[in-house]
Amino acid sequence: MFNYHIDRIPSIGIAVDSELPSDKVAFLLGEFLRPGDKPTRIRFEVQKRGTNLLVDGELSLDYQFDCGRCAESFGRHAIVPIQIVFMFGVEEPSADDEGEDYDVSGLEAANAASAVEGREVVFYQGQHIDLEAPISEQIVLALPEWPICREDCRGLCVDCGQNLNLITEATCPCGGPKPEPERPPTKLAVALAAALGNGAVPPARRQ
Repeated sequence: MFNYHIDRIPSIGIAVDSELPSDKVAFLLGEFLRPGDKPTRIRFEVQKRGTNLLVDGELSLDYQFDCGRCAESFGRHAIVPIQIVFMFGVEEPSADDEGEDYDVSGLEAANAASAVEGREVVFYQGQHIDLEAPISEQIVLALPEWPICREDCRGLCVDCGQNLNLITEATCPCGGPKPEPERPPTKLAVALAAALGNGAVPPARRQ
């Protein structure tokens, strides 16, 4: 998928508008995120600059998740920018190599510094480029590692497990202590407290 032969890319470049397979989307979302109802679309252009190639585009993605604090389900829409430059050569020359270890001649005419700035740089050799791995990496890095519904989510009561976002009082009506506003107890901590039966909740880890 998204594998191209260099010599078959025309001078005007390639424009791609495609729907990602649902199984691929589910794999990229990982353990804590789920695909949304709408299809995931990816759009990008590949432009040749000498022996190098510029890839510009974006991915439109809907995903769902259970908040890591209050455990409620939510949905989000994300636009993930795709900015990659494929440079012909190797990242580091071997001990026997002399001179330049990669080719920037095609980028100089288009201002090499500005063309590369802000992009993921991928070095390649041979006659083929595979966009799947670097595109997948940019998608994964753009998604939340710890999904929460909002930054000030109050989480769950450590005593009764009630969603504190639905309570207007400073503390839960059950009389339980108010969780730390910086990082409320997770649903795992609440479950452990219930299993222990003594109300002792392991402290939440700080990121």
